Amino acid sequence: MEGGVHLSDKRDDYKASSFKNYDFDMFMTGSTDREISSSSSSRSKSSPSRQSQQSRRSSASSQRSSSSDRSSTKKSVSGWFSEPDDDVTDLRSSSGRSSSSGSSRDLSSRSSQKRTSSNKNRGRSRKSKQDVNIGSSGKGKRKKRTNKKLAMVGRIALSLTLVVTITCLLVVGVFAVYVFAFVDGTLDYDLYDLKLDYNTIMYAKDDDTGEYYELKTVHGDQNRVWVNYSDCPEVLFQSIIAAEDKRFETHGGVDWKRTVASFANLFLHFYSSEQGGSTITQQLVKNVTGDNEHSAMRKIQEIMRARYVETNYDKDVILECYVNVIHYGNGCDGIETAAQYYFGKSASELNLVECASLAATIKSPSAWNPKNNPNDNKDRRQWVLGQMLELEYITQEEYDAAYDADVKVVQKGSSSNSESKKENEATTYFEDYVIETVISGLMEEYGYTEARATEAIYSGGLKIYTTYSERVQSAIDAVYADPNNFLRKKSIEADPQSGFVVMDYSGHVLGIMGGYGEKTGDRLLNRATQTTRPIGSTIKPLAAYAPAVETNLATWSTIMEDSPITLANGKKWPRNSTGKYTGDIFVYSALQKSVNTIAVKLVKGLSPQVSFDYCSSRFGLTTLVASRTGENGKVITDIDLGPMGIGSLTEGAKVVEMCAAYACFGNLGYYYEPICVTKVTNRDGTSVLDFDSTARIAISEDTASVMNKMLQNVVKHGTGARGAFGGWELFGKTGTTSDTKDLWFCGGSPYYVSACWYGYDEPAKMNGLSMNPALKVWRAVMSKLHEGLSKKSFKVSSNVTYRYYCKATGLMATDNCVDCALGWYKSASLPTTCSEHPGTALPQANSGSKPFTKNEETGVSSETPVESETPEDEPIVDTGNG
Repeated sequence: MEGGVHLSDKRDDYKASSFKNYDFDMFMTGSTDREISSSSSSRSKSSPSRQSQQSRRSSASSQRSSSSDRSSTKKSVSGWFSEPDDDVTDLRSSSGRSSSSGSSRDLSSRSSQKRTSSNKNRGRSRKSKQDVNIGSSGKGKRKKRTNKKLAMVGRIALSLTLVVTITCLLVVGVFAVYVFAFVDGTLDYDLYDLKLDYNTIMYAKDDDTGEYYELKTVHGDQNRVWVNYSDCPEVLFQSIIAAEDKRFETHGGVDWKRTVASFANLFLHFYSSEQGGSTITQQLVKNVTGDNEHSAMRKIQEIMRARYVETNYDKDVILECYVNVIHYGNGCDGIETAAQYYFGKSASELNLVECASLAATIKSPSAWNPKNNPNDNKDRRQWVLGQMLELEYITQEEYDAAYDADVKVVQKGSSSNSESKKENEATTYFEDYVIETVISGLMEEYGYTEARATEAIYSGGLKIYTTYSERVQSAIDAVYADPNNFLRKKSIEADPQSGFVVMDYSGHVLGIMGGYGEKTGDRLLNRATQTTRPIGSTIKPLAAYAPAVETNLATWSTIMEDSPITLANGKKWPRNSTGKYTGDIFVYSALQKSVNTIAVKLVKGLSPQVSFDYCSSRFGLTTLVASRTGENGKVITDIDLGPMGIGSLTEGAKVVEMCAAYACFGNLGYYYEPICVTKVTNRDGTSVLDFDSTARIAISEDTASVMNKMLQNVVKHGTGARGAFGGWELFGKTGTTSDTKDLWFCGGSPYYVSACWYGYDEPAKMNGLSMNPALKVWRAVMSKLHEGLSKKSFKVSSNVTYRYYCKATGLMATDNCVDCALGWYKSASLPTTCSEHPGTALPQANSGSKPFTKNEETGVSSETPVESETPEDEPIVDTGNG
């Protein structure tokens, strides 16, 4: 013994402290309980001091008492692999006794004789103990062997359990380190500015109230209109929480109870169906990221992201995003489109039953939506209401009232302005024009590619404010739906085609038609805004007459000779539609009758370049060709007598641009670029594009007023006479191209200006018709548009004057002139007084003045108005100048 401490004492104390340690000690020494007891007894007899043994025995007895208490507790925990109680007691008693005798570290110096004696004594002691416990019976011996085997099995099982547990903990620990170190738990989306696919909405002003309403919603693969949290009823969020995530208000992104239950159900099948453990936050993460992979790693990342979202965003933000992201069936992404589609109202107007109905849809949008499966939706809706009652979101009275209530499902939400529109209805030609306009604007303003600009339209959530007028478009639609308005050649099987545009005098396109017949798809060929066709004589006011009046080359009553000119190749050109040349003619009359020779001579006097500049720079015709080298090396240009004089343009012009150009004759000479959109914003109202159609002066007010009066004369007495209706002041000009393959009429009233092209997609002759079919369609639309409107007159510049002119000279009439008529002139550039009839110039005439002819017998007699004529315009011929 060294220092009064024996190894046997330490071992006994260690064994007494824990049953686990006791078993572990035996496992390490390889000795049985009885062997330990026998060895202890032998060593006690060889102890040198009896008194010290007694003392240690007393101490050991105290330890055994304490150990016995702890042992009894331990047995209750690990009893399935422990020995019977009586054996354990023997083991502890024997072990306790062995502690009274032991040796110090110097026992290794003892003789082998004493070790042999101890071994013999340990053998006798074991035999004696067996005799006491089991007597001479063989059954006792077999029982003891069985107990020893069971103890060994228990120890092995415990050891294996410990090894497996530690291994699992290590694996879990390593996996946890990997997850937190390498799995990205952040969300690369800002919920305050969620970048998803949003519907683009077109708005139009109500013709009566001036208030904007929704004209058309366009979208790509997803159909979504964002609605703010504050614009949704509280009961909507409550119904969704009740249906999808009852503990949403309290969990931190993950409902661990549901998650564990869902996982356990995969193996133990607590529930009859597969249980979802995803919270509202987890569902939001999955829908935002689009990650639907069925894997444990994806679920772990979803859980981490959900916790990230809950850490960085308020519950209200999460709910707002959730209701706007979730799919509700039938192409409805988000609560607003679902509310509009199923119930015909905004999300802000939903009631309790409707909210519960949509909440019931979320779990299975195709199977449980209220339109396709109303009975299943009702069953699920009633369950949702029950959950809301349980959560005390609603009262018993509210529950009872809503339980059997029905929901009224509609096809799609509509306003009074768009009741006939359907979700799957093709876009109109006007809507196509809006889309093309915004795409071009985005490409020009932001440098977008066409693909990117198109994507912005269909998924960018833009708000487009249009110039659309339902009243105008309805009139156009009605005319184009009636085949009686469309003249056709019996020899041509194909349907004729047409393009039509109506504008106000501020450049706003109010309505268009891009083709005759039913429109069967989106963004089809738009003959009003996309195609270019030769314009014939409708170019004359733009290229010849207006520039001539503006530059004082000609006035109302300028006399010119109706005769052909001789081209460089010696050819006489151009030919009039009548095939005749009439000699001297007034300029106003030449326009009225669409005389080709006079228009060509005016262009020649101006120069083709001046005429070209007026058309392209002042009147906004963008498709004119200044110079181009053809395939044969020949230079092609519209700067020539033919294109500028009679409209034989290389490419032609667009209907919408012709309409805008003619508007200058009805609004005192101001040109406005045609627009169908005033502004574009993103979904939060920030400006994206502004379409400011700023006025510019194309021609002076004086020239515009004179041209307006000349063109009114065309409708009153000239080629456009069949376009007159209802006594309205109207101006306009017909146009017919080579072999009558393209026919036009452009003109306006004090309210509207419009242009119409008529022809075939594959150009074909339309000669021999009873009248110009473009003029027939123009009149049908315009007369319908003016039903119920109050009559008014065009504005006239204060710097023009209504004067008598001498018909013999075309100069200002004097009191000695015999044959006089009235015309409109710029006050600053009046013709001189008549030199053939010297006298006092006649004063400005009033609006009631009439032409007169003096004779000796009757004095003054009124002039008979010129009869209207409708000759065909001059067919286009090659001028020989390219």
